[in-house]
Amino acid sequence: MLAYSLSGPKSGPRVVFLHGVGISAWMWEAVVAHLPDYQAVLIDMPGHGESRDVLWTSLEQTAEAVNETVSALPKAPTHLVGLSLGAYVGLLAMAQQPVAFQSAFLSGMHASGMKLRWLYKAMTWVMAPLVPIPFVARRTARGFGAEVTPFVAEAGKTRPKAFRQAFNQVVDFSLPRGLSEIQTRTVFAAGSKEHPLILESLDELAAALPMAQAMTVADLGHAWPIEDPARFAELLRGQFERAATATNASLP
Repeated sequence: MLAYSLSGPKSGPRVVFLHGVGISAWMWEAVVAHLPDYQAVLIDMPGHGESRDVLWTSLEQTAEAVNETVSALPKAPTHLVGLSLGAYVGLLAMAQQPVAFQSAFLSGMHASGMKLRWLYKAMTWVMAPLVPIPFVARRTARGFGAEVTPFVAEAGKTRPKAFRQAFNQVVDFSLPRGLSEIQTRTVFAAGSKEHPLILESLDELAAALPMAQAMTVADLGHAWPIEDPARFAELLRGQFERAATATNASLP
């Protein structure tokens, strides 16, 4: 099972947060602070944070580990949030467990067809060893508008091999089978300053699920939960409340 932390009420609705590559679940703390009435489950994925000694194998196996971690918790209405790497893992977790989550909010992912994959993979051989280095992490933190000291500490826990493997698997990602079975109300989101392939993928992603929609957020980039956590949390709350209302309305 993966390392995780819990905060917020012990009962009531729950939100599972999945982080991006090269950082840990710490990245969600500013967002969680705006959602005090939800129980937050902050999961560190393999090779990251407190799960740094868990070997990264694949996106699919990481999704299985996420579902295993969530299923070990007491039952509660559960929402799923993922950014970048966390969005890919989140979508696969839903494909494996089509009715496990009441809603999902996934940002910063593409559907398929990434060009120049060989170039991106070559870049990871250079990038991966640099990610945990404090000087590099400080520059990344400042670029994202994140708190520098905790960002550097959490990035320093990342295993370079896990970074390289996860990044390369994202580069090769294509939509899995079984998405039409997912009963989760899902939003696929992206900041308007995102990579063009991610922006172009939004409609394709939304069309692949029965209850999904696409959303673009103006003037923000890939790391927008860090850039503007209050705005991100506001959109999450709206998604959670709409999903809960729809679920209650469908009950006999």
